[in-house]
Amino acid sequence: MPRAARRAIATAVALAGGGCASDPTASAADEAIGFYQRVLGEQWAWHCDFQPGCSTFGRQAVAEQGALLGMAMTADRLQRDHNLEHDEYPADEYGRPIDPPSASALFGPNCEELARESDAELQRALATTPPLATDDAAQVAFADSLWDAKEWARARIEYERLLFARPASPLAARCHQRAALCLAKARRRGDALVHADRIEDGDERAATKALIERELGRTASALGAIGANSQPALHGFLALEADQMAVAREQFGRLHTSAAREELLRCIDDVEALPRKSRLLAGSLSAVLPGSGQLYVGRPGDALVAFSVNAVLIGGTVVAARRDQDAAAIGLGFVASGFWFGNIYGAMNGAALDTRERRDARLDEARGWLRQSGFFGTVTPDGRGGAIGLYFGL
Repeated sequence: MPRAARRAIATAVALAGGGCASDPTASAADEAIGFYQRVLGEQWAWHCDFQPGCSTFGRQAVAEQGALLGMAMTADRLQRDHNLEHDEYPADEYGRPIDPPSASALFGPNCEELARESDAELQRALATTPPLATDDAAQVAFADSLWDAKEWARARIEYERLLFARPASPLAARCHQRAALCLAKARRRGDALVHADRIEDGDERAATKALIERELGRTASALGAIGANSQPALHGFLALEADQMAVAREQFGRLHTSAAREELLRCIDDVEALPRKSRLLAGSLSAVLPGSGQLYVGRPGDALVAFSVNAVLIGGTVVAARRDQDAAAIGLGFVASGFWFGNIYGAMNGAALDTRERRDARLDEARGWLRQSGFFGTVTPDGRGGAIGLYFGL
């Protein structure tokens, strides 16, 4: 029996329920997965190679998407828990594939935001500990070094340390902007927007809100947040990521630099000409024959495991039913239906990922060209014009 099938039978019971992360059913599902992690997870001789592991992925998926979608996402992940497609994922320093729930969020975040946090301990620490540097620029440079190292939590503390001690600093807008994006990295949308609202420049405030939404995977909301912003390059890239080609073409057409304008308009043409995998077709194929949708999107390893897992579970349900083992048939049927839906979700998500990866590869070429040309320039000390630079660096 495939490893994914064994893990599926052991953990599927932890995924019951439905609703948003704040609903009782989602809380019950989270507690059930937590029980599996504490009591059963360490008993198995084999462990998930992915980062995060499958059970942690399940808890995060339920928290971010609600129990129903979290169930489907976790069933899909369990069917991808094999060594046949590791080269399809980014890897950490140990070569383990990185696959957080946000990378498989086919429909974007289901819940509006996580609960606001008061950060009482942080506020007390800021009140008693002055900035590490007496010079504002030196303090921000230190925070920026943490930002560049992607140490988002520590960077945010150093930005807020300056804001707490010297809120009228000429570098306050820059600190608010970057602290907001550090909070977005932690999925704290409400707290991030509080920082964005404190940016006085209207264009930068709107652009920062758009980048917050983008970090949360809400591309349509990001495009709406930027509104009639005066930063056409950023506006155009967000429109491209939201598949709003007409808006992207209009915004890039506003650029004053002819070389950049021509390159980015050519990028739109290339993106529109890219082959696209149909999510509907991929899901339909896997609904008829589990794994066939994964094969359609170019993941034969996932296809093989999805077919094997579903064959074992559906076959076991049929055998139990024929032997009049009603309890076993109902239990296996429940698990089999969950993994059948997970197989459909995985096929649809695979089609979306294939399309997105092709598009992002072309966008990366355009962004690389703009970097080399020096188009977006440098971030001004007061933070004005910083949003496009942050977009390139996130």
